[in-house]
Amino acid sequence: MLISKLINVLSIDGERFLLDRDIAGIAHDSRNVKQDFLFVAINGHKLDGRSFIPEALEKGAVAIVTEEKIDAPLISSNNKPAAQIVVKDCRKALSVLSHHFFGRPSRKIKVTGVTGTNGKTTTTYIIKSILDSANSSNLSASNPSRRNMTGLIGTIKYMIGDKILPAKETTPESIELQRLLAEMADINIERAVMEVSSQALVQRRVDDVDFFSAVFTNLTPEHLDYHKDFEDYRKAKSMLFESLGRDSFAVLNADDEAGQYFAKRTKAEVVWYGVKNKGDVSCDVIDFLPDSTIVSISYGNNEIKANLPIVGLHNVYNALAAIANCVVSGLELETICEGICSFRTAPGRLERVDCGQDFNVFIDYAHTAHALESALLALNQSRINGNRILLVFGCGGDRDRAKRPAMGSIADKLADKLWITNDNPRSEAPEDIIAEIAKGISSGERFYAQPDRKTAIIEAIADAKRDDMVLIAGKGHETLQITGGETLPFSDKEVAKMALANILFSRN
Repeated sequence: MLISKLINVLSIDGERFLLDRDIAGIAHDSRNVKQDFLFVAINGHKLDGRSFIPEALEKGAVAIVTEEKIDAPLISSNNKPAAQIVVKDCRKALSVLSHHFFGRPSRKIKVTGVTGTNGKTTTTYIIKSILDSANSSNLSASNPSRRNMTGLIGTIKYMIGDKILPAKETTPESIELQRLLAEMADINIERAVMEVSSQALVQRRVDDVDFFSAVFTNLTPEHLDYHKDFEDYRKAKSMLFESLGRDSFAVLNADDEAGQYFAKRTKAEVVWYGVKNKGDVSCDVIDFLPDSTIVSISYGNNEIKANLPIVGLHNVYNALAAIANCVVSGLELETICEGICSFRTAPGRLERVDCGQDFNVFIDYAHTAHALESALLALNQSRINGNRILLVFGCGGDRDRAKRPAMGSIADKLADKLWITNDNPRSEAPEDIIAEIAKGISSGERFYAQPDRKTAIIEAIADAKRDDMVLIAGKGHETLQITGGETLPFSDKEVAKMALANILFSRN
């Protein structure tokens, strides 16, 4: 694509020159630059992209996008001058350029964005399950392209048909995001669902995604190490709904006050869902069971009773958000419920680890006070025979410290026995983090400080008796532990499996 044609979508400051040449690709990371690439020099939080311009030119960049004009000549690896394009905002420019370079893929796919503090991953997985189920039931031998599944982009993985890629970020940088959407469009995927983080919104990664719908789960304090305060965090989330057009849908939680805040700031058609406050899509919980929840769901004049394969009220909300989104996607309530019934827990979200033991072990990504409370309430709602809840958790280092005693207090109230341990301490001493968590705990009788996470998991599982519930919280699907300057392999699930195998072996 000619540089001159591509940059017509930008507001260019200064003169245009050296633009009549083709570019083979776009990069904002100099390590990814190849011959005939355009390099966007983003000034990030830690690094200034301008310092990487020499490396980009050496690798063959033929055009450089900056926010300030560079007076020194820019010479590419072929000893020819490179074009310099000066813009007001390099992040916005990267988004616009990527959108057009990859052929505006979100105009070929119906994209749903899911944002909120908690529940994004589970909600996207439920939406995918519903859409895939509906798609399978409508397959036609004369239309094999319909066999392509719903695309998914999120915290755990990126899914493009049968292709699965490990996720580097919850919401990829705009160039990677547009490339993924283009790949989906190329194999005739018609719908995609993605998680949208507050950082991604502020960093303009999704500015040029044409969303069919946007879903709001809930809002509680998080990422306050990145956002200056809760109001700043809420404003960041509102950017998704402010970007929606009049032909889009804003699917909002009627039971969260932030829903009204977003409703006032969107041009999209608002669709409400709720349990306490009845919305367009409403739900009454009939019974919480150890491995499912019986509910009655209503939309318009249609009401259906369903046994959802999810645990806890927080997952009822996630399911309801997914249902409301699929209703505006044109699916019937009966079809939607069939799709949910085929859903299996998202990896690391109250995921059972079952090796045949007579008690339950769950791993969960809960790493905020609200998420930990939701997971513990879910287990409390399904208690049987006076069983205990044994909890293993910690807090990450170099992150929001205010949540530490709050999480300790929640654990103290809702669990019977606690192991406070390591969870990505980064540059902080694990013992210091544990001490801050312990400030929220009223009694030390049920509380063990065990800085070694593997040992803490083994001890908790060894302590479990029949029908007890062990919750290992904080890391969920993650397979790495960040300590100091090291990143080492670590999986809660694999450690739990090993501990269970040892217990079962010793019993036999």
